[in-house]
Amino acid sequence: IMQWSIDFGVEEVTVFAFSVDNFNRSKEEVDSLLTLFKQNFQNFSQSPEAEKLRIQICIYGNWSFFPEDIQLIFKEIEDKTKHYNKIKLNVCIGYNSTEEINHVRCEYIKHKEHKCSSNSNSNNMYRNEFDSYLYGKYNCNPDLLLRTSGETRLSNFLLYQCRFAVIMFVEKYWPEISFF
Repeated sequence: IMQWSIDFGVEEVTVFAFSVDNFNRSKEEVDSLLTLFKQNFQNFSQSPEAEKLRIQICIYGNWSFFPEDIQLIFKEIEDKTKHYNKIKLNVCIGYNSTEEINHVRCEYIKHKEHKCSSNSNSNNMYRNEFDSYLYGKYNCNPDLLLRTSGETRLSNFLLYQCRFAVIMFVEKYWPEISFF
């Protein structure tokens, strides 16, 4: 997917890897998924493919849900790839829109003690400030949201950011996605 995105001139890809709601699964399942994330993030960050493709990787979500060793891996991969500029990959993990909007609200209240007025200039200023408190510190404004697996719901993913996106629901799972 990343190589195809590079080939088509896409500058940024955002994927939903693990919802905050997934922590409600059984302990065994969550532990298994956390081990899988840990291994895959470590393997990818050390692979020649990561450097060859020059993918900047950003981990968006509430890191406090994860054990410290996994948080360190998130930080390492972000630090290692922060200067790569061919394409940006945002991995939403420990994420959902409700959690992110609550994060924005808390950060905004912490830094600002004023209310949004109905004046359009104030609303634009408020919207820019709001965007600056999102996990990526800006609104990625996706052009396309692709939901795989035949599900026809957004599962609380980028609800604020995707308000102008084209949304496509595809029957296939990610591994089956192909242009051929």
